[in-house]
Amino acid sequence: MIEAVLGIDIGTSAVKAVLVDAGARMLSTGRAPYPTRQPVEGWSEQDPEDWRRAAILAVGAALAEAEAAGGPAIVRAVSFSGHMSAPVLVDAAGRALAPCLTITDQRAASMVPAIGADLAAALVARTGNKPVGHLVLPRLLWWQHHHPDIWAATRAVLSPKDWLRVWMTGTRETDTTDAGNSMLFDPARWDFAPDLAEAAGIDPAKLPPIRRPDAVAGPLLADPAAELGLPAGLPVIVGAADMAAAILGTGVDLSGDVAVTIGTSANVIAGVPGIDAALVEPFNTLPSVEPGVLYAIASHFGGGGALAWLAGLVTGAATPDPGWIGPIAAEAAALPLGSEGLIFLPYLAGAGSPDFDPEARGGFLGLSMKHGRAHLLRAIVEGVSADLCLSIERLGRLAPQRRIVFSGGGSRVPFWAGLLADLSGLPVVPAATADASALGAALLAGLGIGWYGGDLAAARRLAAPRATPIAPGEGAAGRVLRARFAAARRARRPDRLG
Repeated sequence: MIEAVLGIDIGTSAVKAVLVDAGARMLSTGRAPYPTRQPVEGWSEQDPEDWRRAAILAVGAALAEAEAAGGPAIVRAVSFSGHMSAPVLVDAAGRALAPCLTITDQRAASMVPAIGADLAAALVARTGNKPVGHLVLPRLLWWQHHHPDIWAATRAVLSPKDWLRVWMTGTRETDTTDAGNSMLFDPARWDFAPDLAEAAGIDPAKLPPIRRPDAVAGPLLADPAAELGLPAGLPVIVGAADMAAAILGTGVDLSGDVAVTIGTSANVIAGVPGIDAALVEPFNTLPSVEPGVLYAIASHFGGGGALAWLAGLVTGAATPDPGWIGPIAAEAAALPLGSEGLIFLPYLAGAGSPDFDPEARGGFLGLSMKHGRAHLLRAIVEGVSADLCLSIERLGRLAPQRRIVFSGGGSRVPFWAGLLADLSGLPVVPAATADASALGAALLAGLGIGWYGGDLAAARRLAAPRATPIAPGEGAAGRVLRARFAAARRARRPDRLG
């Protein structure tokens, strides 16, 4: 038997669970998917109860895999990461009162004008973030305006990982990294700003207490322990937002590394010294797991979700087997850069950074009879990568860039890392695991019980990538593709063509 800590990541499409030893070595994994519903165009929501059911399955799978590999693991602590910009409104008992709006949900964009110019300016100055529909504050205003009964019954606003932890411990709190995404967090105070909440019409009492990501929230309760197959009384650690956890789980050095994570959506992350006016339009500025350290994040809503869309078309399955992509990816890797004239605009859920345009739409341009399924897949990978390079380039004007650390489900596509190197002009090193957020959550669990010497930097070094960086190739073809993509982006607003 081996001692381990458990990380649970509530992703945008599945719960991932990982068991990790004291050397940050991943022992086993488990995964359980759940649906995202789109009842109206532009809406995207999940049922929090699906996360709980998926967590039970994913943890069970990770425990079973560890036992099959070398005997049962002795789990010493558990922690979490979870998808961001996804407020869960709960009652006094911690029950969810409504569906959770995921990051690609666009309905709250209508509430941004209601914030007003004066408050918007104060939010920018204090938080470093411009009001946009995918952040938490406009979503709270949407619930308040459209469902005042639900808002009146709300006792706390939690993140997905906080909601799951309430079930496990009965304690209701959040951490600095999820609080930072609310637009009501003041980095100068490293805490919520009650005056900003009151100015926005949000009762500060609905904002939960803030704890450190590596703080102990409480012991695991008996009933959830039995369902999860874990010992009651196990220390449960607060956890972090998925991107903050991924920074830890990839071993990213925010002084020079750029993190690119591709899940359902895609993100570009780099360290910043503080709030900067140049970051406000295309990026969000958020707190990391390290006290006082901020990062800039570009949120691109077109990521691996476009591949999931293609998988549904190719396989006809509502939940395709992950193995569907292997043979097609091999064909796509053999195609030349540029997909033989096919360009994909990755705006199936609107545009995130740098435009934040909910009315943008995706599409294939240049489609002809010669193009097959491999061309479609490669064009999606190229389109997502070219879109990400818009943010990588902008961040490069503000801070030094040494390399890209690449993680997330997209990093499992064999040719994606090399393509990203060619288009960005930066070396790309794959992270030690694609499940970086789950690994980061497990490291927080270890830190919470004193593993890794209780030293965040030591835990990060253990997670640092060991692979040889992929150097960018000859840049002419990449520059041509990026120029063609930039020209094609004009078609992202079909309502403005003509």
